[in-house]
Amino acid sequence: MSVDSKSTATSAKSGGGKKKKEAPFLEREVKLVDNSALDHKLLLKTMHTKFVAGFKRWKSRSSRFKIANLIVVLIVIGVQVGQVVIFQLNSSLVSAATKKSIATILPTVTGAILALQMKLAWADKAAKCKKSTAIYNKLCKHTEYRMDMLDAGGSFEDTTTIWNTALVTESKDVPAYLMAY
Repeated sequence: MSVDSKSTATSAKSGGGKKKKEAPFLEREVKLVDNSALDHKLLLKTMHTKFVAGFKRWKSRSSRFKIANLIVVLIVIGVQVGQVVIFQLNSSLVSAATKKSIATILPTVTGAILALQMKLAWADKAAKCKKSTAIYNKLCKHTEYRMDMLDAGGSFEDTTTIWNTALVTESKDVPAYLMAY
């Protein structure tokens, strides 16, 4: 057993490992045997269509998580403002017993809403979606510019490299799924 494998085994036993090890084929490029028959334009179009769909999907998810988080924040602010306003009202409008009840209930409601917000972690999920959106945006640009080059009569041989890079990037950096809860 080598020194590196010993330290890896030790950190895995002690809980120092970050993630469960992925299957090796998920983290490496695919080797193309013969790319002479490869239709670069068709591959780029297919990839571009897929990347545009991914971009739209992750952008939509990011927006939904941001809006959901904003709604929760606005509810908390509304509850807090309501509490302050009620305590400023004249005693003839709101009795002391009611104010005392509100002083107990509203902070509890605020705490429950904030706990729910922390549990759902919509701000964190929005950030992950934003990162995925940026990845797909870059992939879209790369494929679009290469298609433009082919349309203008240019040629290149790195289409398989772009495909492999996209494969590895999607496997490593884009979450498989994100749930709202």
